[in-house]
Amino acid sequence: MKVKKKFLQQEINDKINSLRFKLNEMYKIKGHTKEVVDISQELDKYIAIVQQELVKKINIH
Repeated sequence: MKVKKKFLQQEINDKINSLRFKLNEMYKIKGHTKEVVDISQELDKYIAIVQQELVKKINIH
């Protein structure tokens, strides 16, 4: 179970890093467009998931 949870956390972290990179590149190329906003919103979603998990972890300990 811990391995699966750790794998899931790593997938989320990888997704966040990938989205940050993509967002920065798109913003440099296209500026503030709908596509950039969509990537930013998706990134916010993944960051919120990580924040919720951290809050749960803190409340457990």
